[in-house]
Amino acid sequence: MSLEPRRSAWRLKILRLYQDLGGLLSPLPSSLATFAGIVYASSTRCGKSRCRCMRGQPHRGWCVAYIHHGRRVHRTIRPDRVQKMRQLAMRYRALRRKRAALVDTFGRLVMLLDRLERSLRMSPDRALPPLRIRREESP
Repeated sequence: MSLEPRRSAWRLKILRLYQDLGGLLSPLPSSLATFAGIVYASSTRCGKSRCRCMRGQPHRGWCVAYIHHGRRVHRTIRPDRVQKMRQLAMRYRALRRKRAALVDTFGRLVMLLDRLERSLRMSPDRALPPLRIRREESP
């Protein structure tokens, strides 16, 4: 059975993946800032006996969580910074999704190229002309 139909299919898949790479690479943000963390609302109780939080109305605030030197850090932020931090975090997640898609596409592209290369590789005995052994004539 000939490998040519498979090779044609592999070449077509390689071409499609190559075209997909162009779409994945073009909208990459190069100079936009990101924030590798999350923004979340927090509610706490202070513990004072006469405070409203003891009657079921906890203190509300906004926090960010991120990894710094291998440790998770939680910080409170001002309410006017919440929208900006959310936007930066969303931009980071979009960039990570784009990176994952690129890694997947490159992996599939390399796999197909390896298959195509293996199918086209000739053994040395087929690629080289037959060896001619010269026999010395006896006098």
